[in-house]
Amino acid sequence: MKKTTLWIGIVGAPLVALAYLEVSYSLTPWACRSGQKSELIIGTLIALILSMAAALVAWRTWRVVAGTAARDESDEISRSRFMALAGLGVSALMALFIIASFLPIVVLEVCD
Repeated sequence: MKKTTLWIGIVGAPLVALAYLEVSYSLTPWACRSGQKSELIIGTLIALILSMAAALVAWRTWRVVAGTAARDESDEISRSRFMALAGLGVSALMALFIIASFLPIVVLEVCD
C-alpha cells in the first residue's frame, strides 16, 4: 500500500478547505463590487469536487487494505486501515464544511 494515498485522504480535503476559504475571502470584495456570485459558486464547486476526490482516494485505499488479514494490532496493515478510515472521515467532514459555507453564498445577497 502506498503511503501517499493514505496521506491524501487525511490531509487532502483539509488543505482544499483552507484554500477554499482563502480564495473565497479574496474574491468577496470583487463579488461585492460587481454584484456577481458566479466566481464564488465556481470556487465552491471546485473545492467540493476536490474534497470528494480525496474521500474517494481514502475509500478506495480502505477497500484495498480492509481485504488483507492483520497479524496483530501494531502492524502496518492495522495502521493503514486506521489512516484510510480516518481519511475518509476527515474528507467527508470537510465536504460538509464546504457545503455549509456555501449556504450563505446562495441565501444572502452578495454584499450582506
